[in-house]
Amino acid sequence: MIQVTFRRQNVTQVFVLHSEINKPEWEQKNIDKAIGYSFAIVGINITDLAYSLLVSGALKTHLYNVAPEMPSLTHVQQTFCYLMHEFHRFWVEEDPSDIMEFNRVRSKFHRRILRQLKNPDMALCPHFSASDLHLVNL
Repeated sequence: MIQVTFRRQNVTQVFVLHSEINKPEWEQKNIDKAIGYSFAIVGINITDLAYSLLVSGALKTHLYNVAPEMPSLTHVQQTFCYLMHEFHRFWVEEDPSDIMEFNRVRSKFHRRILRQLKNPDMALCPHFSASDLHLVNL
């Protein structure tokens, strides 16, 4: 129970707020917190990240390692899949308190990817196992 008091023009109003959430619901919301971002917004941000890596030349190392001849759209799609998958794992590792920490987590993830791309043997290729399929709601 939370009590909130407002005083305006010599009139005092008291509001009592009751929490209707029980312990199992709270625990479930606490578990769901790790997946607390908009998939569409992350997709847009990851697309921007992949594009900026491509334009800045930071993605050259990866592309040389996965496509020694001429890179194709498939290579860019694989990079996008890798970045989406890794961002989700990174989000869960960071355990942000809410969506308001999205910019901090995104910036930290971007820096991490840039550091990885400095390794001349780096290839951003998704490696999904059958156990990862639980992340996708079919």
